[in-house]
Amino acid sequence: MDRPEIISELTTFVKIEEKAIALYSKYQDIRASLPDLKEADRNRMDAIFATLLKDSQRHKTTFSNLLDRAQKNEQHVHDDEL
Repeated sequence: MDRPEIISELTTFVKIEEKAIALYSKYQDIRASLPDLKEADRNRMDAIFATLLKDSQRHKTTFSNLLDRAQKNEQHVHDDEL
């Protein structure tokens, strides 16, 4: 993969995570529309959506950092030292 392809892919990844963050952030609206759920089910859904949101935020940060490095033409875009 050349640098322009890496930049394009990373840009796409950032956008995907932004969409996921927006969807997971709307979970409270979804939760409110499901009043018949048992408390245990609500707690499980809360935990799942919190994990998904946190993971997407972390992924977006990682991809954004890599994108920034690729755009600055840094030599070691693939290094794990983020």
